Amino acid sequence: ALVPLGWEVAVEAEPSRFIDFGNRVLDKVLVRNPPPGDDWDAAVVFLGSNYGGDQAKYEAELRTILDRLAPRPTLLFTVTEYRSDYTEVNDVVRRLGSEYDNVTVIDWKAIAETPGVLSSDRLHPTETGREVLAQAVAGALGPVSIGDGACLKSVFRDDSAVGRGTGGGSSV
Repeated sequence: ALVPLGWEVAVEAEPSRFIDFGNRVLDKVLVRNPPPGDDWDAAVVFLGSNYGGDQAKYEAELRTILDRLAPRPTLLFTVTEYRSDYTEVNDVVRRLGSEYDNVTVIDWKAIAETPGVLSSDRLHPTETGREVLAQAVAGALGPVSIGDGACLKSVFRDDSAVGRGTGGGSSV
């Protein structure tokens, strides 16, 4: 969905990861003082569906992620509230989204209520849901006017948790 708009895209995703995964990814892929023109133009953060139940810890980790990504435009997703305590995740996402000028919150909770977007577990997107997710990102970021887009090699692609009953899905 983003490549035709001119974006070069790297997806760093693994199933069944908690919020600290975001900082582990940034440790590997975020370069300090990159050469001009050799940095990320935007970032997308969708972490919280594996919530450990500690709102303060979740907020501290997410704040660190957002601080590290600033001032890049950053899309931050809410999560489905398939468990009642996940309202805590969305409260943090919305609060931090309002605190950072560079952050746009995408309301995945609302989007995912559309029939056919989520599988029967009310958490993992269907094939249609993955397309809807990609289109939400593309719609929020819009086109880039500098050259052709491309899919870049991803660093994180461990699917070892898939199929082990850990609430995994598939990495994209």
